[in-house]
Amino acid sequence: MSDPSVPADALTPEPGFHEEEKHSAQVEFWNNCGQHLHSVGFLHKYVGRDMTLETTGPMDQGAFVRCKKQVLYTTGWNITHCDWWLITMVDDHGNVYISDPDNGTCWIDVIEEAFKHAVPALKKAFDELMKNKNNKVVAAAAAGKVTVILLDLMTNDMKTCGFKRCNLTDHDAGGVMQIEIKALARSTSQRTDADKLRFVPNGSECTTSIKMVKAAA
Repeated sequence: MSDPSVPADALTPEPGFHEEEKHSAQVEFWNNCGQHLHSVGFLHKYVGRDMTLETTGPMDQGAFVRCKKQVLYTTGWNITHCDWWLITMVDDHGNVYISDPDNGTCWIDVIEEAFKHAVPALKKAFDELMKNKNNKVVAAAAAGKVTVILLDLMTNDMKTCGFKRCNLTDHDAGGVMQIEIKALARSTSQRTDADKLRFVPNGSECTTSIKMVKAAA
């Protein structure tokens, strides 16, 4: 018997809402920062349940590269919908950059902890990159290792510090989330303006800053 104290329509979705649906979308990088990049990568977290990590490259200035893996997310009535993104880039000189949303100083601690735990592997990858930076094929492979190490470190817990929130919607299902890299920071003490990393789903766009986290030796 129904509870007379609860309105009959209290648990009924509003018009236009639907039951939980699982979706996927592709990610495409656009290098619009004015220089060649050896490697770019992304880590996507959806409400702590699904994570997707991929790196790609090299990328010439003006190039578009569509990643092979698809990101997974869910929409529907009563769904807590949060898509979190972390982006990394390595340039021709061996400088490493990362998306840098203004969500607290905890991100500095995250980066410092990541480098501390990954020193041996990072040093090996950086040495390989710097030794072969004029050989774009070898350098891109080494830069890709750097990118993977950094992104993989961020999959070890469900924290979203340092991640940019940009939600995918029903309109993005089967479509493409484009990520435009518009500029790079010039030193580890600087971050770009807040619109230099641009996420463009089919809904409204999101932007954040880019920070250099390691300068080339």
